[in-house]
Amino acid sequence: FVSAPLGVFVLKLSVSKPSELSFVVRVKSPLKNTISIENNDLIIDGECPSESDYNLQMQGKGGLFYSRKAKERGICFRGAVRIKTTDGNIVAEKGRIIVNNATEAVLIFAAESSFNGYTKHPFLEGKEYKNACIDKLNNAEKVSFDDMLALHIEDHKSFYDRVELDLGTNNREDIPTD
Repeated sequence: FVSAPLGVFVLKLSVSKPSELSFVVRVKSPLKNTISIENNDLIIDGECPSESDYNLQMQGKGGLFYSRKAKERGICFRGAVRIKTTDGNIVAEKGRIIVNNATEAVLIFAAESSFNGYTKHPFLEGKEYKNACIDKLNNAEKVSFDDMLALHIEDHKSFYDRVELDLGTNNREDIPTD
């Protein structure tokens, strides 16, 4: 699920037999980017193109153009993955996170960008996004999975649990609507 209150994507993986969960997490983007490991977090830092040509992209000929001039640069972004496990081991290396012999794992993904409103240049006047992304992970990590899910459901219900439809009764309730 995606938690709007926490600003993160959350995925819980679990197995019925202890210590049989093993997997590898990688990140990628078609945009200009670098991938690194910082404090066992998998980080992708990137930049949107200055210009793009849809026709060239559809022909498989690139079509993404990146300027070195600050006033022509695009939105910058950061995505970060953190994994919490109940057991097993986690190794973060070479642009990936490896989880071995776990029973349960919770993946938390956060993303931020330098977009600072349509009236501000995203590179020259962009908002701070790198630390903001990690702050989201730090805040989410303090919350248990069950509490994250409960918070998400409560938030979701505030938007989707506010409508009631009463069609009345006329002894035709059993007739299909198709």
